Amino acid sequence: MVESLRIASIRLPQAVSTYVYGFMPPYKGLIATVGGMTYARAAIFWGSDYGRDVLRAYGYNESVATVAPPLVVSTIVQVTNQPLIRATITLQDPQPQKELRNVAHAIRYLYKTRGVQGLWHGTGVGLFKTVPKYITAVVVKDYMEEHLPQPDPDSPTIHYDRLERSAIKSATAGIIGAALTNPLDGKMIFFPLAAIGDCFCRGLLL
Repeated sequence: MVESLRIASIRLPQAVSTYVYGFMPPYKGLIATVGGMTYARAAIFWGSDYGRDVLRAYGYNESVATVAPPLVVSTIVQVTNQPLIRATITLQDPQPQKELRNVAHAIRYLYKTRGVQGLWHGTGVGLFKTVPKYITAVVVKDYMEEHLPQPDPDSPTIHYDRLERSAIKSATAGIIGAALTNPLDGKMIFFPLAAIGDCFCRGLLL
């Protein structure tokens, strides 16, 4: 647990201090975290659109063409991104066992202390959280793309209208994806599924 923080003359409760600590500098791993998130979202949404077009061209039905690409791409992204996620989590530990300078140092530390498997620890948790979320988000985005009215090409605010339409699609897809997968954050469901996923990923690494 994080020790109680003192801000000015006020000592914060320990429970609150944990969250406040997360917003305090130094912001170790910031670039790696933003880069990893950007890579993940760009790969999943681009790969989903590209994969859908390819599967349609090969004659697969709409359900398969819509669901299969985000399922495959988000799984690959989560697995390849996991060492970076583990490193940033370790780097941001408020009470680390060893002082770590940067993400590369954290990766070396994890490999040295826990081996290759340590870099992919928690992959099951990530898969069960992110894969359903992105599948849902992509399905909602595609549905809204087909059903939202297109902007009037002769409108003087055509660029704003397109931006507004895109924002509505993105916001709705994100909210529904998060809402439908939020129960997976519950401990009673989360950790048994995570254990199964970690066992599977550990078997792949052996």
